Amino acid sequence: MPQRHAWLPSTISGFVAIGLSIMALSLWVILPMVTVRYRDIYPITDSWVMPTVGGAVSIAVAIFNLYEVWWHKQRSWLNMMLTVIVGIVAMIALMVLVGGLVSSPLG
Repeated sequence: MPQRHAWLPSTISGFVAIGLSIMALSLWVILPMVTVRYRDIYPITDSWVMPTVGGAVSIAVAIFNLYEVWWHKQRSWLNMMLTVIVGIVAMIALMVLVGGLVSSPLG
């Protein structure tokens, strides 16, 4: 077996986890741009839909990354670093989504 760098994953699913992590993190840049551009044409983009999509994708990718690191023993630096970053983003998204459901404005 060829020697791999410690920062690269050793399986295809490890590379898939990295790709999904980059996609989930880029959604937090793309979704606000879509909201700003299309809020007048499509009012649903300026509602609960965009944060929910970003939060759901981030949470799903964080769970997949945790699965890869924990059970598939994917110990590359890139996988572990992205697991921590996406995990923090998913926790913040979960707090924002649950907080928005619990204390919605009465106006």
